[in-house]
Amino acid sequence: MKIAKAVLAGVMLAGIAGSPSFAKVPQAEAERLGKDLTPMGAVKAGNADGTIPEWTGGLTTPPAGYVPGGKYVDPFPNDQMKFKIDATNVDQYADKLSPGAVAMTKLYPASYLRVFETRRTCALPERVYEANKKNALTATMTEDKNGLNDALLGNPFPIPQSGVEAIWNHRLRYRGFKFRRYFASAAVNRDGSYTLFKNEDFGIFHYNGPGLKEVGDVTDIKQLNNIGISYINITTSPARLAGQVVLVHDTINAKDMPRQAWIYNPGTRRILRAPELAYDNPLYNTDGLATTDQFDMYNGATDRYNFDLKGKKEV
Repeated sequence: MKIAKAVLAGVMLAGIAGSPSFAKVPQAEAERLGKDLTPMGAVKAGNADGTIPEWTGGLTTPPAGYVPGGKYVDPFPNDQMKFKIDATNVDQYADKLSPGAVAMTKLYPASYLRVFETRRTCALPERVYEANKKNALTATMTEDKNGLNDALLGNPFPIPQSGVEAIWNHRLRYRGFKFRRYFASAAVNRDGSYTLFKNEDFGIFHYNGPGLKEVGDVTDIKQLNNIGISYINITTSPARLAGQVVLVHDTINAKDMPRQAWIYNPGTRRILRAPELAYDNPLYNTDGLATTDQFDMYNGATDRYNFDLKGKKEV
């Protein structure tokens, strides 16, 4: 992964009360999308010193050498590292780094961050951009802020007015309709030892299709039957956990129906409800080093947290 200076919308700080907005933005505000704001709501212009370029539409065609179904191809193969940040100079760049990155760099002197030129490559289908414009004028949260009305496909709140609206954008951001992947994760101890977990997971982003069975069979969020994402995770390694299956239906309105989750244990050959797969309970396959709501940076219902929109900062 290339690490570079970028624009980051500071969206949340758990435990700090915000001032949530339930209202749609005015027409004049929504019309900024695609003008001074990108269609996703980011700042379109670059910064003053040129380290962040203007967004000009992103990558809309595959890079040379790309074969569908093949391996990732670097679209900028000639980019060279500009400099690196390590324990000797991390304080110089502390204002552009997260506190965690600074602490980790100091704790492990052999580690460092490689800094490359910033590229603004994000590009999504036009139907997502059009959905963003519509959602900006129609989307609202339920009274408890834990449910969503009158939004579909795009970011519910492309011009967020509160921290919880930004979190809704993260939870329901466009990632296609269906996915399948293979990945590994490691619970790393301080001495460098670790246990490697291997998984296969797949699912459906019903909200992003939008659809229940296929793209386009849903035109109103109410037709989703309160299911935003259907998700299955299968553990394939280590042997003591292989065959464990987790099934999750992530709901849109958690007050009407909380997240529904089940776990199949191959040792007992039983399927059990798993209401603990939520909030800050320990996440499976992490040796207790991560919580459920940390998966995907943050996921799940928002009713046990307050989020504060902190503005934008270059990092």
